[in-house]
Amino acid sequence: MLTLKEAIFPDMAATIPGLSFPTTVTMTFFPLVGSSPISCITLFTIASISFLSILPPFLDDRGRKRGLSRIKSLEVYFTCGYNLHMEIKGFRKNLIIILLLILTLITYGVVGYEIIEGWSLLDAIYMVVITLTTVGFREVHELSGAGMIFTVSLILLGTGVLFYGLSTVAGFVLEGDLPEIWRRRKMERKIKRLKNHFIVCGAGDTGKYVIAELIKAGEGFVVVDNNPERMRELPDVIFVEGDATQDTVLKEAGIDKAQGLVATLPTDAENLFLVVTARSLNPNLRIITQCLHEETIPKMIKAGADKVVSPAMIGGLRIASELIRPAVVDFLDTMLREGGGRLRVEEVTIRKGSRYEGKSVGELKRFAEEKFSVLILAVNRRGRHIFNPPPEEKLEAEDRVIVMGEMDRCRLLEKEV
Repeated sequence: MLTLKEAIFPDMAATIPGLSFPTTVTMTFFPLVGSSPISCITLFTIASISFLSILPPFLDDRGRKRGLSRIKSLEVYFTCGYNLHMEIKGFRKNLIIILLLILTLITYGVVGYEIIEGWSLLDAIYMVVITLTTVGFREVHELSGAGMIFTVSLILLGTGVLFYGLSTVAGFVLEGDLPEIWRRRKMERKIKRLKNHFIVCGAGDTGKYVIAELIKAGEGFVVVDNNPERMRELPDVIFVEGDATQDTVLKEAGIDKAQGLVATLPTDAENLFLVVTARSLNPNLRIITQCLHEETIPKMIKAGADKVVSPAMIGGLRIASELIRPAVVDFLDTMLREGGGRLRVEEVTIRKGSRYEGKSVGELKRFAEEKFSVLILAVNRRGRHIFNPPPEEKLEAEDRVIVMGEMDRCRLLEKEV
């Protein structure tokens, strides 16, 4: 059994002691509790005048008493209000609740004045409006004793709806919902504009270095991670919060338009599942995944990964190289990661229809050296490297030419080619 105040405003009952409600009105919860929001809204509206059933002692007209006693069976007003409060969450739905409460309150007031005082529809609406808005105009007609009690109930219910609306809006603003919606809308617009971008799944110990390198290279990318703390650590990065193994999350990150995906989730099982999911959503996607256990590498390849990187193996090789050939390691670090200058090793793709498709390496080499001061080191053709290619070697579509030079000049060369 609940009091009227507890049923309508379970959260306010303990926080607003000054909000006085009739405590004699109680109800019993029956199978309607837990029903769908639509059912609650419907019954909430239909039963809006059930509160009048407590007024018969103050009424003179026996016919009205009988009519009110019949609608006593609809006394689920507060049950449905409670269900609405519990089941419909989120600011948009709360706005709908507030609007429904206002409409129901007006209906309650209009029907009440028509039944109790016998007023016309226009007089009843006018009285409800001036009562709820507290503008201070005089009553349309003199009120009977029952009418006064009814007006008190209307004012108390109106005050409750006002407090509920204010608390909903305040919670929406103060608890961070509004900034979060704006942020998501902004991210969605940015992702829609992206094309041929990269998706980094996992912003942990490995992923953060991938992100840093992509930022340095000026590449477009989206980060997917289910840890909101990492989102706050990367305020200027396009970030999708969610489980990267879910189709909907990858679609939100624009996987259908992406050119590559990096899987750096915490476990091999998650990365393996992510590879399978990503490959099914975009068969042309280039997928690079990390692998913590070497025995999992063949499974990753079979699942659809283009390249599998073992951090343990790469770390071990790097440590050994630092011991044996430190100068070479320092040189390669400078080339690949822009260590002390802007000299980089980059790749330039010969696209289908390029003016250098079918031309010799010598022609491209002269153009690159004379105009951009960029050196040609090798050509990667269908996964096979041709180091220091001979000048007469013909270039084919989708060949990747490995070049060395200043990063900006390498990018200009790629645009020219």
